Amino acid sequence: MIVTASASTPPATSGPAGSSSAKSGQQIDYMKLIVAQMQNMNPMDPSSGGDGLATMMQAEELNQLNQLNSAMTSLQTLTQTGYASSLIGRQVTGVDGTGAAVSGVVTGVKMDPSGPLLSIGDKAIRLLDITSIATTATAATTAGS
Repeated sequence: MIVTASASTPPATSGPAGSSSAKSGQQIDYMKLIVAQMQNMNPMDPSSGGDGLATMMQAEELNQLNQLNSAMTSLQTLTQTGYASSLIGRQVTGVDGTGAAVSGVVTGVKMDPSGPLLSIGDKAIRLLDITSIATTATAATTAGS
């Protein structure tokens, strides 16, 4: 009988989404390892499966870190959204997804998985791609009167 090995690799991803899914897979694997250790422990012989209390503490710590990471991600999204919305009516300069320079007054904010997108006319730029921010001439005139 002839056996051939074949390996398939998942497509490479870049950016926050790719790194997030890779980290998530590692965390799930670690959690499976901890659960397997806990299942193989003999309650009558605590030394059989290593230190049971330490294993349970690791599982709880991982759970708490996952919750903290989710909360921090939500906070980051809310902060970026608030800042992006404060730029409505302001003159900004930045680069779009193709690397072309874009300049104009922000007319709106759209949400994207990579973060807020600022609408400038018919173009959209990411909040992180802004290179300068200024007040508009009409906003300065209105504030001065």
